[in-house]
Amino acid sequence: MTLPGYEVPGKEYGVTYLALGAGVQSTALLLMSNLGLYDCPKADYAIFADTGAEPESVYRTVSALQKCSTIPVVVVQEGDLEEEFISGAVHAEGHFSNLPLFTSEEQADGTIRKGFSRRGCTADYKLRPIHRYLKREVLGLRPRQRVKTSVRAMMGISWDETRRVKPSTDKWCDLSYPLVDNQIRREKCLRILEEHGPDYPTPSRSACYFCPFHGEVVWKNMKENDPEMWERACAFDEAIRDQSKTGLRGKAYLHRSCAPLRSIDLTHGGQTEFEFMGCESGYCGV
Repeated sequence: MTLPGYEVPGKEYGVTYLALGAGVQSTALLLMSNLGLYDCPKADYAIFADTGAEPESVYRTVSALQKCSTIPVVVVQEGDLEEEFISGAVHAEGHFSNLPLFTSEEQADGTIRKGFSRRGCTADYKLRPIHRYLKREVLGLRPRQRVKTSVRAMMGISWDETRRVKPSTDKWCDLSYPLVDNQIRREKCLRILEEHGPDYPTPSRSACYFCPFHGEVVWKNMKENDPEMWERACAFDEAIRDQSKTGLRGKAYLHRSCAPLRSIDLTHGGQTEFEFMGCESGYCGV
């Protein structure tokens, strides 16, 4: 039995696209799709949604993939997530999408109430521009026209991340998980790239540099090996602290401890380097 929102075996799809995050898993999936490895279908497009806040290594990977992939690698962008969040959430100057930030608010009795703000960045800066490209550029639809073509989205989620597998919320698009179907873990993705993609880049982890879902090892690695990016992340963390102009009570932080990122002791990282904690999106961290 096939569940709603998932790929239907044997179904003819009018368009198949690969959600490219330009990390290890989605890059390996692109190679598999190019070569037909593990019976992976060939995508019509690999689409990378640029938030404007990815590490430089991710942009280098996308650029390299555009040169070596026989499947067209398309870059779409909704805006600059970093600039628009600071402008909108902090200064109340324009629209903004919520980030999944850790919050801390002092109560009347002196106790501290910690929370977590809802996430809107994936829907607005990943899904929306991809869907717009598909509808306008690929299917030639005008605004508010309904999609009548069956679409399949191939997601780069690996066997060790099955908790992130979920159905599509759009009736016109079914989600496909070739790595999960073939029980391919992240480590095997690296082997696939090494064995079958000599011209392919060795990708790094894909996520916005300031993503609150970073584990301790990611922050530690950034601090020790990319001081410029670390300083940028600390500056962003400090800039988002006060969002009272847009109704946030208390303070906002990037780190789960609700302490300034710059002050965190990262001597002993706890999570594995590739772990993407909390985010169930198939568009980030893959």
